[in-house]
Amino acid sequence: MQGSERIPVSEGEMRLLQALARAGVRRGTIEELAKAAGVPPSTVASLVRLLAEKGLATVEDVEESRLLLTDRGREALERGAPEERLVRLLVERGGRMPLS
Repeated sequence: MQGSERIPVSEGEMRLLQALARAGVRRGTIEELAKAAGVPPSTVASLVRLLAEKGLATVEDVEESRLLLTDRGREALERGAPEERLVRLLVERGGRMPLS
């Protein structure tokens, strides 16, 4: 593309570009761009894809994995796993206690 070539953009695309320019944002996650532009992430995602198709933005898809503790996992973290608690209890009681 030459610098003088005009690329038509929608009103929404232009508003997003202007909002990001005013905020000084050139890159970021969809959530970061949405916050900077003051629009919903779903809107940013759509507009950025359209801008990328026109060669005005680059989109890098990144897969992210997150590990979230369940209630049981949080309890094990705070109190120890059931096996650890049993061993502590046995140690406190001299290594012996009734099965009941």
